[in-house]
Amino acid sequence: MTTPAQPLDCDVLITRATVLTMDDERRILEDGAVAVHGQRIVAVGPSDELKARFNPVRAIDASGRVVAPGFIDSHIHSSRHVVGGRPYQRAPRAHLLSKGGQVEAFVAELSAMHAVHADSELVHDATMALLISQIRGGTTAFLDAGGWNVDGVGAAVQEIGMRATLSPVACDLTPLPASPDTFPQRIHDADTLLAEMDAQVQRWHGAADGRIQSFASGVWSLNASDELLRGLASIARARGTGMHLHLAGVANEAAVSRRWFGLESIPRLAALDVLGPHFVAMHTYFSSDEDIRLLAESGAAVNQAPIGSALVGRGLGAARSLPRQRAAGIPIGLGSDLGGVAVTMFDVIRSALTVYRDGAQDDLALGVEEALWMATRGSARCLLRGNDLGAIAPGFLADLIILDVSGARYAVQPHPIPALGLLASPGDVETVIVDGQVLLDRGVLTTIDEERAIATARQAVRRFLAT
Repeated sequence: MTTPAQPLDCDVLITRATVLTMDDERRILEDGAVAVHGQRIVAVGPSDELKARFNPVRAIDASGRVVAPGFIDSHIHSSRHVVGGRPYQRAPRAHLLSKGGQVEAFVAELSAMHAVHADSELVHDATMALLISQIRGGTTAFLDAGGWNVDGVGAAVQEIGMRATLSPVACDLTPLPASPDTFPQRIHDADTLLAEMDAQVQRWHGAADGRIQSFASGVWSLNASDELLRGLASIARARGTGMHLHLAGVANEAAVSRRWFGLESIPRLAALDVLGPHFVAMHTYFSSDEDIRLLAESGAAVNQAPIGSALVGRGLGAARSLPRQRAAGIPIGLGSDLGGVAVTMFDVIRSALTVYRDGAQDDLALGVEEALWMATRGSARCLLRGNDLGAIAPGFLADLIILDVSGARYAVQPHPIPALGLLASPGDVETVIVDGQVLLDRGVLTTIDEERAIATARQAVRRFLAT
């Protein structure tokens, strides 16, 4: 007589759910289950099968719920949340990036932005409010695209339990006065910046039991010398991490780069051997067919930020870079690219569908399932975690969200793809798990005192604005 196999131990077993896996086969499981042990997903399958196989510490009955991979915001400026408390006023003029912007206007704003000083405590306190909003909106991980005081952001991430890729950024050139006819002036020593960058990357890369990574990054290709760009790529390769740049995001950027450096932005990076699988190009709305070919051949990934860019009238829909990049096979993630405004990935996904369909005048330009893929698997690739993040599959990191889809909004459209892509809101997110740890448990944050953190964030912003 065969002795029945003893159930395997696991930490969390979610059952009776609709499981939107976003795995390579894009499976959707009805009455599905997910078993988590430690940081990883160990099994996915029918509820009855997994209930027989596993003995969990915590069992979650997810009847009437959808379990999905946590969203990943692959372009956010966390520390800029501190400026969100500025008094509201109507915009006196069009945004400097409307109609794609011009280098001479944008570089002045960029220089002013990076001249701001905010200490670690202030950035930590203000960022915490943003991270609370992200968790409640189903976001489990993000790529910080640069800002002030990485240490403050990192401390907030460690405390609240999210997953993040931090990006200390460096620039050694600035055109003063801001003019496309004036060659950039050197404002910092590249070797000094690279030494500081390497120290920051080593400090944060792999922190919090691997939840935190650190990229070696610049701000923008136009305010980085050849020496700095080569050095950043060298650090990224040596430390086994990534590099990103804001790139091809301003209408006349290619022409200015050609005037200053002899090559347009993306061909310049290719000539410097900066591009590669470690590289993430932020924006790239105004990329040429040659730019796209170079990115695709190098194995680089791209982030597009439709909500942040469309809100300032940047013209990304009309530029139609997304369909050309998708056709070339470039991995594409989605991000918010907003500082001081706590949007969620639900907002980002819907803005992507709206902007890209309208720009192409074609409702087939971007499908709901593809937008969800970009917000999970595509963004995971931007974090260099395309093989173990952003899907519900054995061996993948256990970053999961559970949404209640039993309400009236879902009565006539219960399918999980339109449910998440078109209907869901932060109020539907009940449970959030990151790295196998429950951060939001039936609507309650488990790692911090939420009320106190929000009050402290308000005080931090007031303190910043008073300086």
